[in-house]
This record gives sequence, structure tokens and C-alpha cells, in this order.
Amino acid sequence: MPTPPILWSDDMRIPFAAAPLLLLMSAGALAADGCPPGETSVTENGDVISVIFNVFVATPAESATCNLVAPTLLPQDTFAVYKADYRGFVNEGDTGTLAVSQGGGADVTVIPGSADPFLHTGYVGSNADGDIASDISLALESLDPASAATLDTIDYLEVGRTTLASVLGSIGDIATGRTGIVIHLNATAGLLVGAGQPIERPDNVALLGAVGSHAVGATGHLNMGDGFSVDGGAALFGQSVGGSSADGLLFSGRAQYLQPDSGGIRLFGAAGVNAAPGMSLGFARHYDDGSADGATIHSNTSGSLVGLYLEGGALYAPDPSNQIAFTGTLSQSWLSVDGYSETFSEDNLFPARFDDATDSFTTVKADAAWTSALTSDIDLTLNAALGHTFANDAVAADVAFVGPISVEGQSELFAEYGARLGWNLAPSTTLGVFAQGSSGAVSGTHVQAGTTFSLQF
Repeated sequence: MPTPPILWSDDMRIPFAAAPLLLLMSAGALAADGCPPGETSVTENGDVISVIFNVFVATPAESATCNLVAPTLLPQDTFAVYKADYRGFVNEGDTGTLAVSQGGGADVTVIPGSADPFLHTGYVGSNADGDIASDISLALESLDPASAATLDTIDYLEVGRTTLASVLGSIGDIATGRTGIVIHLNATAGLLVGAGQPIERPDNVALLGAVGSHAVGATGHLNMGDGFSVDGGAALFGQSVGGSSADGLLFSGRAQYLQPDSGGIRLFGAAGVNAAPGMSLGFARHYDDGSADGATIHSNTSGSLVGLYLEGGALYAPDPSNQIAFTGTLSQSWLSVDGYSETFSEDNLFPARFDDATDSFTTVKADAAWTSALTSDIDLTLNAALGHTFANDAVAADVAFVGPISVEGQSELFAEYGARLGWNLAPSTTLGVFAQGSSGAVSGTHVQAGTTFSLQF
């Protein structure tokens, strides 16, 4: 797995003690391209790997270069980050430039000449072979063609380590968060097109407010005649489930056909669309970094959700006061997430970078709802559903010091459930109270409770 093009310098030092580092070589010569045997050696010095350059001299006419490979005894599929102290000398009045690169990224520092040796601190990582591999160059600017600058030693101190399995698990956290956003936003969108309400109801407009995962908006229902009707709504929303979150504006619309009343079982079907453009999104991932609690990283980005769905089912009325509806739903959702990069710090030694991505999700769901007129002015609707969301795309990231990572999308089984109580305050006004939840087997539970106030016309 290639080393990522990221390096860090002494502006971001990590101020904590590191665990002892196991070494592969002791007082032995290191052979590497650009570092001939005899010119460079690697030795053990307590908990530090020390690289000693016998000859690493730059002149105004020629830079010094070395492709350095310092082996370690890291276990397989284990990656470590090291604080690297570079020591050398640049004559007073001269200017040196030290460049250290891994995977194409470079830590470049300008070193003014001094009567004292210089010390530069940066950070490097091991690669999949268990080596600290880097390209090092030292250039010199001087008015004296006979002047010279040297790099004498490098000391590598381990400051944290992780495993491939832990990093894969942390990217899996992001996949779980994306699936959770889709599942729980689809449940919220249902509120905007009549979820938890009788299938047959008068024309109305309503205000909606919910807490838990908050939502504030308006909905409407219009009967078109001959069994056709349309529903629509919009709401400001905010939800947080597990380590993921989403905030923004949600739109939902649906067109439905219900077989006209002919007694017995009546068939119905519907098609709908959901959209949440320009959302603010949050994700979290956790990985082991050698510390007691590991690292939990929270990041923010933006994105959009679009979903299309088809419904079909049957409505059965055993008596004038009760209705039972059975519904099957097939939906396709697309979650677009804008790319973002985490920041390297003492709390995030292995930051990840995510490119722009659009993930698709296919959901199948079976729903049952019962509506009963408890009195002439009060009705109750209970509903429950079981579904499965299939995540069709992998989640990819580039993790510093580890390399490109890809994990399968998180598919999961989920349940939806809710209850609504409606009270006719007057012939044309209804107050409703409701509670609705959706629980993913992996992504967690999202619950909303609120009220609606509708005007019939």
C-alpha cells in the first residue's frame, strides 16, 4: 500500500512520550539507492532509531541527496508515525534548504546559517513493508564556492501506531454514517406526505413541528378526484444519530391513486420524490492510535440527497370506524458528499482525505398501518414497518501514512414505527400529536415527536 503524499513539520509537534520502538538493525550499514554502504548506518539508541550519515555534504554547486530506508520491526499490517529530528550544520552567512519527501509530498524548510548546529523536527510514517522510507535532499546557497553544509543524523521516535484493520473499521464508521442519514431522512420525509395519517382524508394544509431530531415545516394534501391525490411538504430539519448528523431543508412530494370505494379490499399505488439539497453533514470515525482511548475524529462537510420511490398496497376497512393498510415500497436514493480532509494533530496521527462521492442506496420496505376512529372527534393511527437498505457503493479514503483505503457500503436492516392521535377541534381544524422512530441495526435510532395543526377545505 503506497505511502500518502503528506508530511508534517515541527510547527505541529506532539508533546507526549512515545512507547519504545523495536528495531530491525543495530549498528549495521544500510544499503539504499543514493545512500551507498558505508556512508549511512542505522543504530539502536534506547527507544530511538538513529540514522548516522558519514558523508552527506552539500555545496553551492551540488546538492546532497539520499533515498533513505530505515527498517523497523513493526508487526505486519501495522503503521507508525515518528517524530524525526534532523541535525546538521550550515555555515553562518549561508542558507540551506532541507527537503524530506514521502510519496510525492514534501516537508521543505529553509535553514539560515549559524555558528551552532541546526535542528529541524518533522513527522514521517512507516510503509506497508515496515520501513521508514523517505527521499532527503540538502541544498546550499553561499557566496563562497568552497563552503559546505552537512546533514549529520536523524533520530526517529515513534509517537503512535495503528493497524490496517483499525483503519478499515474507521472508514466503515463513515459508511455506516452515510447509510444512517439516508434511512432516517427517508423516515422524516414520510411525515411530509402523510405518514401516520389515514390514506383517505380531506383536502388540507398543515403546519408541522417536531423535536428529538427537529423538523419545522408545512404539508398539504389535495384530492384530485377519481381516486387520485397529491401530497407535498417542506421542512427545516436537523438530525444526529450515532456519529453522523445532517441539517438542512427537506422537500417531499407524492402522487397517489386509491381504488374508489367499492367495498372489501381496495388497491392503491403511489410514486414520490425526496430531496435535501445543500445539507450540512457531519461524520465521525474511531481508530486505535496507541493511546488508551484511541482517536475519535469528527469532521464536517456538505452534501445532497435525492430519492425516488414507488409504493403499492391494499386498504381494508372491516367496519366504518377502522382501516388497515398494507404497503410495499421500493426506493432508490443518492447521497452526494462533498470531499473533505481531516487535519493532522496529536489527536489525529492518521488523518483521512475523502474525495467527492455519490453513493446509491436501494431500499425495500413492508409497512402496516391501522387507523381507528376512537370517537367522533378523535382518531388514532399506529404504523410499523420493516425494511432493508442495500448500500451499492464502496466508501474510499486516502489515510495518511497508510494509503488508499476502500470499504464496502454499509447495508442494514431497519424498523420504522409510529403513532398519531388526531383531535378535531372544529369542523375544519385538526390538532395532531405524533411520535415516530426509525432504528437501524448498525446506524442507531432516530426518534421524532411533535404536533401538526391542519386546516381542512
